Amino acid sequence: MKKLILIGLILGCLYAYFNLTIFVIPPTEADERYPKGETIIIKRFGILEFIESPDSVCMKSQGGVNWLCRIAILGVVDGNNPEIRVAKHIIRLPYLDFLYLISTGGKDFRPFNLNLSF
Repeated sequence: MKKLILIGLILGCLYAYFNLTIFVIPPTEADERYPKGETIIIKRFGILEFIESPDSVCMKSQGGVNWLCRIAILGVVDGNNPEIRVAKHIIRLPYLDFLYLISTGGKDFRPFNLNLSF
């Protein structure tokens, strides 16, 4: 019985690792929906990995982080328009800072640290 539970647990973890994304939205005053940040478990799509944030996706796709890229990624993952939003949400959780830092490789791009020069 213990072996069966262990096998089920391992299979569940493998399924989650390869099919789900933990998407971490850092706190921002620029968007009233995320004043305290948020963590969303979503079905994986596109270039997303297991732990992601808008900033990590921007770094991978553009080589840097800017407000326009952040807004575009948030629209695809958590936008109000169902024609644009691609992500299928599973659960919403509070913001977890350590997951944000994992997603960016330890770099901090939160709004108060972001260089807004264009």
